[in-house]
Amino acid sequence: MFPVIPVFRIIQENRQEDKSRPVLRYCEDKSIDVKLYNRFYEKECAEMPNGKPVLINLLAIAKYEHAPDYPIQFITRGTLHLGEKDEAVLEYTESQQDEETGEIITAQITLAMEKNRVTMTRQGDYSNTMVFVPEQRFEGVYQTPFGNMDMAVFARRVRCDIGERKGSVHLKYQLDIQGAYASTNELHLEYAENGSEKLQ
Repeated sequence: MFPVIPVFRIIQENRQEDKSRPVLRYCEDKSIDVKLYNRFYEKECAEMPNGKPVLINLLAIAKYEHAPDYPIQFITRGTLHLGEKDEAVLEYTESQQDEETGEIITAQITLAMEKNRVTMTRQGDYSNTMVFVPEQRFEGVYQTPFGNMDMAVFARRVRCDIGERKGSVHLKYQLDIQGAYASTNELHLEYAENGSEKLQ
């Protein structure tokens, strides 16, 4: 997750600036085929039909070069689908408010988790798929109402603690939009079965 409105505005404002900003390191031998991932996780979700309700506490922080840090924190409800061997899929709804227009941007988030891999799919007006594997680069397309943009993420930290009653996900990654550095992001998510555990 990252703040979609500020990212888009910053990219628009800086498109005419010097392109000497740092870009993500490309690892050709470690590239990820997102189509294979999508097929895999669609199969995993189909094999995990019985979801359980959970509470989710999420903190996301975007750090920019030429703008203040942008933190987002919220608590929401979601559905957890448990698989085998430390695999799970978490589904929830994300809402962000445009501070200038007051518009609420809503998206359906699917978080497919393994020990050292996380795939995040966002469906809504701002849609994308991001794959996080430590020290690997993923390239994709960021779909917005204003048009599509190339995007890439380079994961620096991926940690998942998957449990039946509670768990957590911690990500740190570099985001690249249209071939230029956009931000360094962190995501800290905790989930707990309703009524069974307290969120931190």
